[in-house]
Amino acid sequence: MENKVCLDGAIFEEFKSDFDTVLKDTLTKMLKNGIPEGSVTGKIKISLETRTNDFGVPYLAPIFEHKVSGAATQKLDLTGTTDDEFCLETDAESGDFILNEPESAQTRMDDFAAGRR
Repeated sequence: MENKVCLDGAIFEEFKSDFDTVLKDTLTKMLKNGIPEGSVTGKIKISLETRTNDFGVPYLAPIFEHKVSGAATQKLDLTGTTDDEFCLETDAESGDFILNEPESAQTRMDDFAAGRR
């Protein structure tokens, strides 16, 4: 008995059936929930195992394992920008990042007047 090893071969009937099931379920979920994007991923893992026939002759037996996954997710993007005039510094004691107003001639005058520098 000869079975051609290709995607159309009998060896992959279960894989194709599972793929079709996941594809249908993914599309149904997308339509039902108004989800604009989805994906179906199929993976086939191949291993070669040495076996022995009834006459003690070794041969290579391929083992095909498959996994089919589907995802229909609604992407949520929130965007924003902060471009205030802050200076990024590191707190000497804690090592935390902090935002301070950049030093300017006015802040130097204010600090000098208040006795802070």
